[in-house]
This record gives sequence, C-alpha cells and structure tokens, in this order.
Amino acid sequence: FDLVKDTERQFKVFDTDSNGRVDAHEILMVYILLSSGSVTRKIDAAFSTFDFNAKSNAGTINLDEAVMLVDACVKGLEKVCSVGIDVDQTLFLCRSMFDMHHLPHRARLTKQQFYEWCEADPSPRGFICLFDATQGLSDIYANVQRINLEQGRVFQMLARGQMHVTKRELEENEEFRRALHGSPTEDEVLLLTTLMAIKSASGT
Repeated sequence: FDLVKDTERQFKVFDTDSNGRVDAHEILMVYILLSSGSVTRKIDAAFSTFDFNAKSNAGTINLDEAVMLVDACVKGLEKVCSVGIDVDQTLFLCRSMFDMHHLPHRARLTKQQFYEWCEADPSPRGFICLFDATQGLSDIYANVQRINLEQGRVFQMLARGQMHVTKRELEENEEFRRALHGSPTEDEVLLLTTLMAIKSASGT
C-alpha cells in the first residue's frame, strides 16, 4: 500500500488485537526488509535500530536486544505477509548468533558478527532473501506494462501492417522470445504460441 495515503489501512494490519496500538519496531522492521536497497544496508539499518547502548557500547547488541530485533522482524512480517513463520524459534536463533562466535550469552555482539551470522546461518539468510526481492504493486504494474510494450513492438514488427502474425513467425523470432522473459524452454514457447493460435482462431 501507499505509505502516505493508506495509513489507516496499514495501522489496522499491524493492530491485530484491535486495541488501537501498534508496535513501532514491527512496523519499522517491515519497511526496512520490504524496501528497495541492498541486503547489507537492510541488515545495517535493522541492527542500528536496536543498538540502544550507543554511548558505552556503540555498534553492539546484547542477547535481549537481539531477541527484540528478530522478534520484531518475524512478527511484523507475519502480519503483513502471513507466511507462517515459527515465532518460537526466536530465542534459539538469537542464541545461535552468540554461539557461532563462541561468545557467552551475556556478552555483546558486534555489527560485523551479526552480519556474518546472517550470511553463514541458513535460517536468517533464507529469511532475509525471502523478502529481499519482493515488489510493491506499483513495481509489478510497471513491469507488466513494460513487457506488454515490448511484446506489442515485436508484433508490430512481424505483422508489417497486417492484422495477424503466423504461429511459425513468432516461434522463430528471437525478439519475441526475449520479450517473454524468464528464458522459456522450447516446449513452453510452442505451448504459448499454440494457445495464442487457438485463442485467435476462436475470436476471443
């Protein structure tokens, strides 16, 4: 949804118990993880949000802060995406951050150590990558429109002023294949052109 126009709708998404209150950390983590930008910048922003002891231990978090960080990420994204993430694994994951670096759970974890954990451990890495490539509706609509324009240009080129293009012309045209995106197989191209021919013949 739109960040400015849909504030009421967004509030209701996060206010799951309908008490008129939301968790600011959950909202912030959702916007960080679902925003554009590199994974490194997202990890940095999330870590910095929970680096509460900036005066004496800048650039570090303790176990409690790590739990708050992961908990906000998991619960916030669960409300928005409904992906069925296991919230009970939060404490185990956070302890594994310290265990990986052979640190006692009462110690403080540096930003570099946190980043190394995100990269090395398959659980956080898979979690971050799952949401890193997401797109908003406006991005999806823009991509669809761009692909439609590309395909329309190919049809105009092949048709040469006529109303129709033959099935064989489409199958043999490299521009048409590139406009499909995703590197379709030969069987997929043949199936697509067959369906297009059937649709054209039926007049639908």
